[in-house]
Amino acid sequence: MTAVSRPAGWIPLASGIILPIPDAEAVVGHLRERHDPQTRYGVPAHMTLLYPFAHPSIVGETLGAIRELFCSIRGFDFSLVEVRRFPAAAYLHPEPSSPFVQLTATLAQRWPEFPPYGGAFSSVIPHLTIADQAASDVLDTVERDVASHLPIRCRAAEASLMCSDEHGFWSRHDDFGSVDLGRPTYRGWNESVRNSVESETTMPLHIELRGIGLPELLLVGVGVVLLWGVSRLKSK
Repeated sequence: MTAVSRPAGWIPLASGIILPIPDAEAVVGHLRERHDPQTRYGVPAHMTLLYPFAHPSIVGETLGAIRELFCSIRGFDFSLVEVRRFPAAAYLHPEPSSPFVQLTATLAQRWPEFPPYGGAFSSVIPHLTIADQAASDVLDTVERDVASHLPIRCRAAEASLMCSDEHGFWSRHDDFGSVDLGRPTYRGWNESVRNSVESETTMPLHIELRGIGLPELLLVGVGVVLLWGVSRLKSK
């Protein structure tokens, strides 16, 4: 029986936790579209934190634990400084790289049933893939094209749980730390926000009020000052 070959980059019904790197898209996005097969399946420029992860049908059971874990982690700055290679692949190396290694170790310790890359490697090498399953001359061209744009300064500001469907297309299932890793954004004044604030009083919070812009905030500020002035006059 002849084995059926899978399209490059096709990984159905899988999940993984990544750190998207939007700062890199402007520089390497066009190269990824041409030379990284997973790009056409919806995978953004990213650092992999833990893959593979739970089956998409049960990832919902892990969301609370993932959120709790990332709420204890602060964001950090890093730079993509150099093009390096795996066999048939080119990637961007981050500096510092140790925070990514530590994040993966923390996730793997929390979910030991999902070792990084299925336990295929003895150590984890943080990387942002530019080209994969490519010939050496393609990798040479990619390296030349990217080298003049380095370093790319980035901020680790959001982790995402990605899931693929039965056709191999990936989408974000949930995000963790939309302002800063360890600084979740709470939108609006509602019960869920109050519960979050009460349960995580040690966390620095950023609260965004929808529908209130700068002019409205300035008017509120002027009103407060006037009321304070009137109260001061009455007390004299």
